[in-house]
Amino acid sequence: MRSTHATMREMNQPPATYDDLLAAPEGVRAELIDGELFLQAHPAFDHQSVLFRLCGSLDRRFAAPTTDGSEPPTGWVFAPGPELWLGGAEPKSLVLVPDVAGWRRERFARSPGSHGVVVAPDWVCEILSPSTQRYDRLKKAAAYAGAGVDWYWLIDPIARFVEVFERQDRAYVRVAAVAAEERAALQPFGGEPVALPTWWADLG
Repeated sequence: MRSTHATMREMNQPPATYDDLLAAPEGVRAELIDGELFLQAHPAFDHQSVLFRLCGSLDRRFAAPTTDGSEPPTGWVFAPGPELWLGGAEPKSLVLVPDVAGWRRERFARSPGSHGVVVAPDWVCEILSPSTQRYDRLKKAAAYAGAGVDWYWLIDPIARFVEVFERQDRAYVRVAAVAAEERAALQPFGGEPVALPTWWADLG
């Protein structure tokens, strides 16, 4: 790779396929968009720390079983780093790996033993880094919107804020931007406020 984020497709080369994705170097995130293979290096500490706390916060509030073992009333299923196959009739023609994705429980479906998930999430979140910010905001956002993902979050662990985007007519419109020190209810999670300060607790 030439950098922490690089494309593997060169001029005059045939479109990349899922086989190319499988042949990517071990330990990197590989994604396939419009016949182009994108690679990302292992994320930095700040990225991993915010991701860990974000996943824990969402799981406790919106997905964890109730005390009697029944399903939570909010009914969400979350997964960090799932491999999404969203290419429609050719599902492996579009392969995306968000930092974390969420499905409303009634929509979630996955075949046992399958490596990828073919049902588009209701919500995805990417944690930005300087090397991936342009890709996440442009190329990847367009791919998520085209695949029918209704809600898209971008979290900046350096600037410490969250942007919330809603899909409207196959494109995202920003509907909220929240600073790190705030406690706010963020869509699509209804009126349940989330304590953002806890997400940055390990960053100093």
